Amino acid sequence: MTGEEIRETLEASLESVYASAPFRQKGGYPIRVSGLSAVVRINNPKGARVQKMDIGGKPYRADRLYTVAGAGEQDLSLANEKKGTGVVAIEAIERYFKAGSPVHPEVTHGEFIAI
Repeated sequence: MTGEEIRETLEASLESVYASAPFRQKGGYPIRVSGLSAVVRINNPKGARVQKMDIGGKPYRADRLYTVAGAGEQDLSLANEKKGTGVVAIEAIERYFKAGSPVHPEVTHGEFIAI
C-alpha cells in the first residue's frame, strides 16, 4: 500500500470508532498496528484526525510503497478494500514458507525431573 492509502485506512478506522454522529459509529476500537505510530486528534472531523504518522520509525511518505499484513477481520477488509488482493494472512504465510523457509525446526527431547 502507499503511505497515503495507509493514512486513509487509519482515518477510516478512526471514523468508524469516533464518528461525531452516533449512527455512523460502529464501535470497537481502531485498527491495531505494529511498526506504525501516529498522533491523532479524535475530535477532529472525518479525514482530518491523523496529524503525524511514522512508519518504521521514519516519517511516512504518501507516495512510498509499504508492505503491510493484517490479521483481524477489520484490518484485512480495510486493506483488501484498497487493493482488492483477496489474500488473507494465512495464505501469505504459506506462500512465504513454500518459497524457501528460513526456519529449520528440529525435534528435541526435553527432560522432566520430579523432585
